[in-house]
Amino acid sequence: CRMLSDWFYEEVNDHCDEVVITDDHNLISDLIAKSEPDVIFGTQMERHVGKRLNIPCAVISTPVHIQNFPLSYRPFLGYEG
Repeated sequence: CRMLSDWFYEEVNDHCDEVVITDDHNLISDLIAKSEPDVIFGTQMERHVGKRLNIPCAVISTPVHIQNFPLSYRPFLGYEG
């Protein structure tokens, strides 16, 4: 969450060589490839990067898709409502 990036940075900065907070999945993919880790802990996006680079990955966040959130709590008229 970009809104908590300052807090997160302060919490993990002493435990990491580098902290990267970004929405750019290409940057993350390049950094993962450059660092050649033994394993990746991340989201579904990092899992796809790991699969492409043949690096094991453990997904540590629940995948969220827009289909999981209804537009309203009222039924719509039509074929699906």
